[in-house]
Amino acid sequence: MIDKIKELLGLGLEGVIVASAVGCSESYVSQLLSDDTFAADVQALRLANFAEHASRDRKYDSIEDTLIAKLEGMIPLMARPETVLRAIATINGAKRRAAPSDGGGTGNVTNNTFVSLKLPKVLAAQIMLNPSNQVVEVAGKTVASMPASGVAKQLEDLRARQVATKHLQAEAATEAIEKIQKLTKLEFLPVAEVL
Repeated sequence: MIDKIKELLGLGLEGVIVASAVGCSESYVSQLLSDDTFAADVQALRLANFAEHASRDRKYDSIEDTLIAKLEGMIPLMARPETVLRAIATINGAKRRAAPSDGGGTGNVTNNTFVSLKLPKVLAAQIMLNPSNQVVEVAGKTVASMPASGVAKQLEDLRARQVATKHLQAEAATEAIEKIQKLTKLEFLPVAEVL
């Protein structure tokens, strides 16, 4: 089990994931990592994996450079650049494995995920796109894109407004109850108070 833990940690997986994968506690993985020899072995495995990935990344970069040069040569002719453009898009979109990621703690990489949807014609007719194929209007209502943090902020603001509204409603109800209790203690009700 120790060798498996070492191997998985060497791949760059977090301790909690490794513990779950091998069926041990996270504290056990942490204890193993506190041993200098074990930690050095894990670091050596990580370095070897990084070097392998960096080598692959350099090959992708070289292929991308070749394709860009080919496209530059084709521009004056403009016969069939689609094939080269598709190849560039494929190579450019290839996952660079040695690049730092948020999980590794070596840098911040923004991960933008785009989803393509095919809508029924009835719905598609109600959607208006801008030149960048971003939705700007749905069923006559203008929409704007925003990052997930903006959506979270709007939800927090909405929740705060709801809590404030409920608080005001509770205060109004308390005042009404107090007024009714006060009126019920009087022997004669003043006309102004009843109305």
